[in-house]
Amino acid sequence: MISLIPGTQSDETFPYQPLVEDDSIRLVLLQPPSTDKSDELRCTLYHTTLSRCDDDIIDHYTALSYVWGDAKNVRTIWINNLQATITANLHSALRDLRDQERISRLWIDAISINQNNDEEKGKQVASMGKIYAAAWHTVIYLDPVGSLELEPQALLGTLVLSEEGTMSRPQSQSSANRLAVAKLILGKAWFRRVWVFQELIFSRDPWIQYKTHRWRWDRLYKFLEETNIFRSSGMITSLKNVIQTPDSSGGWLDENTLHGYTIISDMHLARERRLNRAGLDNQVLLLDLLQARRGLGATDSRDMIYALTGFASDGDTVSTDYTKSCKKLYEDFARFQMESSQDHSILSHVGDDKSPIRPKDLASWAPDWSSPKATCPFPHFADVNNKEIFWNGHVWINDSSVLACKGYRTDRVTHMSSPLLKREMPLQKHNEFSKRFTELQTDYEGGESEGGQYDIILRTRELCHDIHNFWSNLVNDEKLLEPIPVRNGRKLAPHGDFRKIFDTAFRRSPDKSGRSKAYEQYRLSHGVFSCTIDFLMHYFYPGCDKDFIEGRALARMESGKLALIPGHARVGDVAFRLRPEATENAYFLVRPTIEVRNSNPDLVFNEEALFKLKDAKHTGWSWSRTLQWLTDVTSDEYIFLPCKFLGDCWLDVAGRDAQLKGTIFAME
Repeated sequence: MISLIPGTQSDETFPYQPLVEDDSIRLVLLQPPSTDKSDELRCTLYHTTLSRCDDDIIDHYTALSYVWGDAKNVRTIWINNLQATITANLHSALRDLRDQERISRLWIDAISINQNNDEEKGKQVASMGKIYAAAWHTVIYLDPVGSLELEPQALLGTLVLSEEGTMSRPQSQSSANRLAVAKLILGKAWFRRVWVFQELIFSRDPWIQYKTHRWRWDRLYKFLEETNIFRSSGMITSLKNVIQTPDSSGGWLDENTLHGYTIISDMHLARERRLNRAGLDNQVLLLDLLQARRGLGATDSRDMIYALTGFASDGDTVSTDYTKSCKKLYEDFARFQMESSQDHSILSHVGDDKSPIRPKDLASWAPDWSSPKATCPFPHFADVNNKEIFWNGHVWINDSSVLACKGYRTDRVTHMSSPLLKREMPLQKHNEFSKRFTELQTDYEGGESEGGQYDIILRTRELCHDIHNFWSNLVNDEKLLEPIPVRNGRKLAPHGDFRKIFDTAFRRSPDKSGRSKAYEQYRLSHGVFSCTIDFLMHYFYPGCDKDFIEGRALARMESGKLALIPGHARVGDVAFRLRPEATENAYFLVRPTIEVRNSNPDLVFNEEALFKLKDAKHTGWSWSRTLQWLTDVTSDEYIFLPCKFLGDCWLDVAGRDAQLKGTIFAME
């Protein structure tokens, strides 16, 4: 039997006829069910072009957007009188979608594209945006399999439009029922596919289908908007800052529901802008799309990039080439981003290299877009974005698979906590601290009397003490939240650090962001408080982004400083910065890969390493620039260190470094 499932073994392949024109496509003509074989699916393939479809005022086609599903769970379909296998998910979609009396003209990627022809697949995938734009309708099929099931009649009873076109709320429909429907829809796997962004945005008339019932996309979105998923205690909480969100029954919304709402909101906004031709000057870069949608589902990990090129303003910089391995694609993209932006910012997107779906042998400096990243890049990363530092500080070696980066080793991890996760931080406590923050800031700005100022000081001391206790109890490790050494030798208790930060941040006239200019200058100087504790404190400040802490671990460094490091780091990992002087708190973290010899973890810059650098194949460099760089780094002050890149980290600048060694970090 012929298999249409990529990656499966089959005795024979389907005899596709070639697509001969530049805009050729294949349509699937799905037959209505016969009376005696109602469960049997039969169809034929029809060759046409996008231009002919666009000019045709009678026969249109519908594009199908669905989840491919488990490749081991298969069903049978007849195509051009040949028996073939497809996944059970696709089989269910076609069975529910087909008309009982008429032929349905469909475009279905798994059948319309010859998946065994990489050249054809690359061309068709590159045209996906045009294919969905030319379709008269797009049907988004939500598979009916899941832990939360409702009958279509229940959905119909909830998704009701009044005559005025607004969502009605029948008394029979409780908020619990509405929330159950929202959970059912948003928890579906379709919202976790990378392809859906392009499929929805380019569609002229998208519909949602559940079993055999359909609703227009706008109708569904309006229902979700009015359900007020994030309503809590009479307040709508911004999704970006949600830690835990109670539903109306007192339970907690699961992560899939929250993530689904993020996806659907972003897609709806992007689609509205495209339809209204608004915001066209605001270009959406491929890197931004990747950061927002990384880790979503894709049968082929290369599609994490290819699925977004059609919408990205710089998508034409990546050619859709399925002859290229995923490892090669991800590394080429990272190198291109580094060279075109002339900075190291792409390194901030690197996540855990132990992911089970990570492409084999992918370089540690190349982000794995198929895996979700547990953390967000830190702010104020000026050195990382510095073009001069970039050009004078890196070279590619070993056929561009190793990034040799000039930097300065400063510290080493000696103790660390478990990863900090938002779900471990109660919403009630977050709201309490945020409210107290707001009240204190209001009183600071109000210029209270002398007696009132004393009361503010007492309340500030109490708040900072409570926040310190919260983090101490969460981390539960005295080695991490003990008194911190500072530059002048004094030790300041952590709750005192909180008080100093708060006073500096809010006692003077705050700007629109709620943080005074004096504070912004002070926070990056070699002051007398820990900037890591600054991050922990402002986690509870209203409006601050919470994602910088999510997935990171609190660490004590060899110098005694505190740091926020990637959650997958280990004791012994090394922190480095790109210039000798400490100008900001953002550092990189690496793991040496060489064995320790004579209790010395350093590998002296040797002839073999020098030979590799001199013979380096480089991109965008003149030989004169390369040789000058080699002259700079071959002096005795530099050490050559093969290592694995782990990610960015936030390290205190107050106090001395544990060490300051010029190092060539050869990141494999």
